[in-house]
Amino acid sequence: MSSHRADSCSDKDTRKSRAVRLGAVLLAVVGVTAAATSAGFTNDAWFAGSASSANVSLQGKLASDPATEWEDADNEGLAITIPADTFENMVDGETRTVQVDLKNAGSVDLDVAGEVRTRTGTLLMDNTKTTITVAIDDAEQNGTKNLEAKGGTAKATITVTAKNWDATMQNQSAAGDETNGANKLVVDFTGSAIESGK
Repeated sequence: MSSHRADSCSDKDTRKSRAVRLGAVLLAVVGVTAAATSAGFTNDAWFAGSASSANVSLQGKLASDPATEWEDADNEGLAITIPADTFENMVDGETRTVQVDLKNAGSVDLDVAGEVRTRTGTLLMDNTKTTITVAIDDAEQNGTKNLEAKGGTAKATITVTAKNWDATMQNQSAAGDETNGANKLVVDFTGSAIESGK
């Protein structure tokens, strides 16, 4: 009988302790709710906006043929072909150039720079024997040229100079040879968007 009473007292204590804890939790919740809903008069000012991204489009064509259309030559597979006779039958010490036109057909100003991306074959790959330079007319000191959005244009010159060509370099065709591959040159002009206000 005494053990039954002890259990009974223990159950009462546990229930009482739960009731006290539950009451404290309910008071805390009620307090938070009252604080959230007791604010004074309020009013809001909302702003809505939209955004769009720029269209970056650099086009090119050969300067020697003004009648040609501007082309979106935006990867090597779409490269504008320089006529075969431009750098054909070169001899040691000779320099040849080709001019290309560039146009910003996009919606933002562009900084444009040019660089030789690929040079392969016995005639072109060794820069101690052949120099290749790319220059954009009126380019700034860092080699870039600013082209205004929607129509800004520039001329660029690609120059190839043969120097120190020896007898082993005679009779090379555009196809090149098995060892060094085709005598191929790829020049890449890159237009980088300029942030507004800069």
